[in-house]
Amino acid sequence: MKQDYRSIISFHAYVFNRQGVKIYEWTDITKGWDGKHNGKDVPDGVYILKIEARGADGKHYNIRQVISLLRGYTYNSAAGTT
Repeated sequence: MKQDYRSIISFHAYVFNRQGVKIYEWTDITKGWDGKHNGKDVPDGVYILKIEARGADGKHYNIRQVISLLRGYTYNSAAGTT
């Protein structure tokens, strides 16, 4: 997370599944999604993250990203690429 997030005066984030159903939302910029919906782990897969925010300078942010949820994945930096 960027160090200057404190200049954000309004923040709202959402996670949607592939069917477009909202499965999580939050308004505290210091928090995030825990990979759960209604208290249960969601399956590994692709989800949509949408963030709407406004900075103290009046700038509006509308961010939409595809995110991948991978449970049990470990990254081995020594393995190199194949």
